[in-house]
Amino acid sequence: MPDLLVTPEWLVAHHADADVRVLDPRRPEDYARGHVPGAVNAWSGFKDDERPLHVVSAERAQREIRALGISADTRVVVLGDGMLAGRVWWFLRLHGHTDVRVADGGHAAYVAAGGHLETEPAAVSIGDFTARVDGTVLARAEDVLRDLGGRAQVLDVRSDEEWRGSNTFKHKRVGHVPGAIHVVWTELLTETDPKRFRSAEEIRAILAKHGITPSHRVVTVCEVGYRAAHSAFALRLAGFDDVRVYDASMREWDDREDLPLEPPTNS
Repeated sequence: MPDLLVTPEWLVAHHADADVRVLDPRRPEDYARGHVPGAVNAWSGFKDDERPLHVVSAERAQREIRALGISADTRVVVLGDGMLAGRVWWFLRLHGHTDVRVADGGHAAYVAAGGHLETEPAAVSIGDFTARVDGTVLARAEDVLRDLGGRAQVLDVRSDEEWRGSNTFKHKRVGHVPGAIHVVWTELLTETDPKRFRSAEEIRAILAKHGITPSHRVVTVCEVGYRAAHSAFALRLAGFDDVRVYDASMREWDDREDLPLEPPTNS
């Protein structure tokens, strides 16, 4: 789907286009060692300081998006480096910016394709983007609870260890949302270095083995919404139209004793 994913070669050819803003979600120190010319560092989970499990308010999101140099007509390309790439994509889509794509393979693939680097931070002019929240890509705990047993399927993309009950985050309880299906987020990526997204056909085949098809509404879940957002992008890439991210994810669900929980399983 060219409206979602671009190749490293496309990024080499178009990163300097006047309407393109490249966002680099790597750590600031990695960005400083060399980045796509004109790229802006976007190493942020965009979480609310006062409600740290939840995405920032629309008002703050608008300020942060404008500070990245984004206006309504900006074509945004996020380097596909790790789980934050999907998080940045989802954050922008949540707040109404629909022209957002991911550069497959990220920084390393761009360099391998012959892309040049610079070390100076990009000069950014504040954009004029106006945030309009799209609630169809976000799920709250109450949304997940309401849909249990309905047409929605919960896709838990945490690691095998977390699924089986690892409690390194000191949750009050451990387990998973009742009826959740477990597929580790990295299964939707290739095993190459750098990792790339699997093809739409491969992603659909992996999910179909677990009974998940594009006819379902899918709610993605992880620890705090980063891997869930990345997986939501992969599902959209595979043709799933109704995909929502449970932003607060299992860090909230495990600690809210009013919510139902299934115990860990080895399967």
